[in-house]
Amino acid sequence: MRVLVLGGSSYVAQFVLRGCLDANAIVASGSTDATTQLLTIGCTLRTPAAALSGGDDTRLPSQFHLVQHGQPPPPLDGCHDRVWVFPATDVTDQASISACLSCFQPDVVINCVGEMEIAECFRDNLTHIVTAALSSPAACEKQPELARAINHPTALLAALADASKLRGAAIRLLHFSTDLVYGGAVMPAGGYSEADASMATAPPTTVYGQTKLMFDEALMAQHDCCPLVLRIANVVGPPAPLFRNQLPKFIEWLHKQLFESNDQPVRLWSDEIRSFVFVQDIVGLVLLLLQRDNECWTANPIINVGGAESLSRVQVAEQYIAVCNGRSIRREHAPLAAVQRASVDIGYSPPLDATLNTSRQIGLIGCATPTQTWMEEIASAISRIT
Repeated sequence: MRVLVLGGSSYVAQFVLRGCLDANAIVASGSTDATTQLLTIGCTLRTPAAALSGGDDTRLPSQFHLVQHGQPPPPLDGCHDRVWVFPATDVTDQASISACLSCFQPDVVINCVGEMEIAECFRDNLTHIVTAALSSPAACEKQPELARAINHPTALLAALADASKLRGAAIRLLHFSTDLVYGGAVMPAGGYSEADASMATAPPTTVYGQTKLMFDEALMAQHDCCPLVLRIANVVGPPAPLFRNQLPKFIEWLHKQLFESNDQPVRLWSDEIRSFVFVQDIVGLVLLLLQRDNECWTANPIINVGGAESLSRVQVAEQYIAVCNGRSIRREHAPLAAVQRASVDIGYSPPLDATLNTSRQIGLIGCATPTQTWMEEIASAISRIT
């Protein structure tokens, strides 16, 4: 099976690629069911090929191999211990993505571009989103047309339709969406279910959520590919495994503010609730879906992906401090300062509580990783690099 990951340098994509390589190693060792398919793995990067041979900041991991544009493709199959990299690929440019699809001829495309290089940072102790693409709510509010072009990539749909017709079978598309498509309606008891987002009856309250939901709905009306949408909550996990010098995710930033910075209070939202999801739970779901047939995909075309419990950032910090103190001699940490997001004008209005109903996710892979478990894993990973 050929699997192409779009946006290969994004945080979740790196773990998906690492998970695919690890899964191949297990299959090759004979340790899995004989029906499990080996994966031929590819990914796209927006970075030009010339820039990927520079210093440590841009050098490709050892298992990544460039496919040069304009040259005959290498023999892709049979190389299950590597990732074929298609540089300078832009999903908003139909010719660019079509050339990649023509060369790699994937069975499954995993679209991580909407998640591309989002890093939750905090400037002057207030939430500030930094992103290389138009995938942050704040940036989308300022540039709605550009947000629509990136988050609703019609060029990708057209390229997939053409490629599917050429191969005589629909390419499967696994698309990463967001929990911020919800919020246009009152949250039901038990959290938002997959049916609670609708541009017609409950449009999201942010441009980011609207553009993501528009593409979700376009995919559900698409007949030229076989789509499955994962609506993912705030992702937590250890430092990115493949590419260096990326902006930190929330827990990594939090660790630094608590234990490595000065004694200034760490200001965090106390009233914004999210279903924080461990990145390895996403990887596990993706690997399972890759091995399932089209009937499974069409039966569950949209799946909420969240964690074991819904928490505010203050609650995450309190639990993380307890986990770190339980790992060693009690450590001094900066004090927490709870701030109500409802009292601060951040320029846009995402839902305060975006708790997800994850019954479909649980039905496929079981319960999510417990909060304490993923916190311990992240703390251990951070301690190894600090």
